[in-house]
Amino acid sequence: NPIVPTAYVLEQNYPNPFNPTTNIVFSIPQTEKATLTIFNLLGQKIATLVDGSLLAGTHVVSWN
Repeated sequence: NPIVPTAYVLEQNYPNPFNPTTNIVFSIPQTEKATLTIFNLLGQKIATLVDGSLLAGTHVVSWN
């Protein structure tokens, strides 16, 4: 049986600093809609990497 996290977690991306790709690891405790959006230092939206229903568990998204 997979281990289901008990809380929302956003891990440090790796490798950091990245060139040209980094992995973002996050966990959600239940199946639900999730959004993962990247913003710059000015608060401007750069990219949306996840926007949909995800199963409970740990997820890895790559961004380049």
